[in-house]
Amino acid sequence: MLPVFSYMTERLEVRSFQDADNNDFFLLLTNPLVNSSVGAAQFLSHPHLVNQFLKQMLLKDDVSQSWLLYSILDRANHQFIGGCGIKIEQENRRGEIFYLLFPRYWGRGLAAEACRPILDNAFNQCGLGSIEVLIIPENRRAQRVAHKLGFRYLKTVHLNRYGQRRKVQKWTLLATDLAYINHD
Repeated sequence: MLPVFSYMTERLEVRSFQDADNNDFFLLLTNPLVNSSVGAAQFLSHPHLVNQFLKQMLLKDDVSQSWLLYSILDRANHQFIGGCGIKIEQENRRGEIFYLLFPRYWGRGLAAEACRPILDNAFNQCGLGSIEVLIIPENRRAQRVAHKLGFRYLKTVHLNRYGQRRKVQKWTLLATDLAYINHD
């Protein structure tokens, strides 16, 4: 079983997902602006899929391939403002990260601030060699976050996920690039 994670930054509290966060995550994933930035339209037309998605992410039976899901809270008022997660593939020593914030928090550097400790934890505690982020080409904000965190663009690929085939950009961060995480 993976340990509970909690970290305070200057402006944020980042902690392991709790059952009490389920409704907030649902609202985040069904927000039309957030949803269009990740290209998961099926969550808007079939909200029950959000609950299935969250249940799948919280399965902890197989830690060799599991999701670590985190809630991002405003440190000043403890309000839920977003979430992030890493899919761990222990066998391949790699992970895949995602990060989402409600639109009113976009453009403030909060996604990068929240992800730095998550990435550090994934590399140091889970022993990953690399972490990828998949970004739809139109999502310039997510690309800026990836770049700020030290990820490097690799290539554009076709991805089949959630019943949709999409073109996505694949970005990667290697454990040897960990120094990039701690710069602004």
